[in-house]
Amino acid sequence: MAAFDFDKRLVIWAMDQVHTLKSIIDVLRMDYNIPIDYLSERDDLTDYEKTLQIQWHPAASEGFSIECLKIGDVEYNYISVIGKYEDLLGEKRAVIDGRVLPREYRVFNKTVDVVFFENYGRVYCILDVSVSQEKRVRSVLFGQGYRKLKKEEWGKVQYDKLMQYTLDSDFFYWLFNKRGQKINIQPAKDREDYFINLIDIHAVSQLSERDVHDNKSEGAGVLGSIPTLSGLGINQNVYEGGLHIIMPDMQLLTKVTKSCTCVLDSTRSVISKEGGSSLIVDDFPKTSILIYTILFPGLLSLYHAEKINGEWSAEKGEQQRKAWALDVIKQLASDNSITMEDIEEVLY
Repeated sequence: MAAFDFDKRLVIWAMDQVHTLKSIIDVLRMDYNIPIDYLSERDDLTDYEKTLQIQWHPAASEGFSIECLKIGDVEYNYISVIGKYEDLLGEKRAVIDGRVLPREYRVFNKTVDVVFFENYGRVYCILDVSVSQEKRVRSVLFGQGYRKLKKEEWGKVQYDKLMQYTLDSDFFYWLFNKRGQKINIQPAKDREDYFINLIDIHAVSQLSERDVHDNKSEGAGVLGSIPTLSGLGINQNVYEGGLHIIMPDMQLLTKVTKSCTCVLDSTRSVISKEGGSSLIVDDFPKTSILIYTILFPGLLSLYHAEKINGEWSAEKGEQQRKAWALDVIKQLASDNSITMEDIEEVLY
């Protein structure tokens, strides 16, 4: 199998609790353009040349609208938009010997796909954004910057430590234990069953005790590799897992972090449609809503339920780690012709 290409990074933020989807449409229509400070006194330039153009646009329709997506027996309201913004060169590079470079050489267009949706009485948004651009997007498009970039109408955007979208190391151990299983992530009596297949774990990132060493392993069947199993066998802190999941509506190859940031291989992740399937990039709203209203909440709900009913416990975790550790010993013994006598000599 060719190397994975994780090129689509999804993050989730929570909007200020004052917002509804209708009020989000109001703030999307605001003026976000930013004057370029070092050009403000130039009378030889037009306003356009002296301003960064920053706007929200509807993703498909002519105007901003609230749409509905039905998944199973539940309907989700959402707004699909594109944030268009610009970055620029600093003054020393943009103004040479008093002459301002043409706009196309000093200003660069960027976009970000965003879906706002309502769930459990709050508005969230899912963004397809790189690590390097995340803070910039939050500042210029969501009004979270300082001074002239601050837009009070947005209120406070919560971009980390969302209780509903936070995973811990034990969650990953629980999930890794389900590799190869068919899992019902909506077992409630008042909901339709929703089964997913956890086909494989293809990446594990873990930190050693006191976070001294950062160990990352990638590849199909990574739970069979000695470096990965060695870390899991001593209960290292897992902060990221690579998952191959088949859902009724979608197949995902993704890396998932503790904050539910989801980095997808967009060429191998597909979404189901009538008469066939298409790449996830062709239907960003459905892809993102499936992940953040069905997959993550369903897995977290099942994890907590199994901790309460005893299906997953500290003892079960210890048993799984012991099995992984024994697998490491078995592989090392086989590779190095280690006998039982050799092992007993070390142990006793």
